[in-house]
Amino acid sequence: DSIPALGALNMLAVVKSQQKDIDEAIVYARRALAISNKVYGPTEGNLLVQRNNLAVLESMAGNYRWAETEFRELLAVYHRIGSGNVVLSMIWLGNTRRLQGDPQDSLKIHTDAIAKIQEPQRAAGTLLFKAHATLAEDERDLKMFDRARRDAEIAEEGFLSRRQSPNSADVLNVRYVLAQLDLLQGS
Repeated sequence: DSIPALGALNMLAVVKSQQKDIDEAIVYARRALAISNKVYGPTEGNLLVQRNNLAVLESMAGNYRWAETEFRELLAVYHRIGSGNVVLSMIWLGNTRRLQGDPQDSLKIHTDAIAKIQEPQRAAGTLLFKAHATLAEDERDLKMFDRARRDAEIAEEGFLSRRQSPNSADVLNVRYVLAQLDLLQGS
């Protein structure tokens, strides 16, 4: 139970998730979370990041209700401690709501995430473009095709302006949404 062990477990969780072995990634993430809780305490930033990472993995594994509860609890903790570090949890909460069949709620959460990113004291970066990409998926599901296309194009342009490879997962995901819109709109 040490900081080096925590780092190693985090890396194993990342590698396993990249290998699409989500169940094994969850095992490592849970172990890392336990160490982080012992080392840092319940509201320290590192522990909150660990909780968010585990919730992301649980959502990827289809454990949507558990992940949604965890994202909502994290947002409450961030609010309670006065942290503005909420955007990633908001994006994943929105994704989880969409995957549970509620694109309208997801749309609201992703719109709020974009507003949060655009607050004057924040530096808009890659998270802004991730939020636009997920918002485009909500709008696609709600048949708001023109808005979806606009947000997908903002995301694509933003990722590429940040020198992301045209073959990066972010860019390819946005291009997939754009291709879906082409198909749905008969282009």
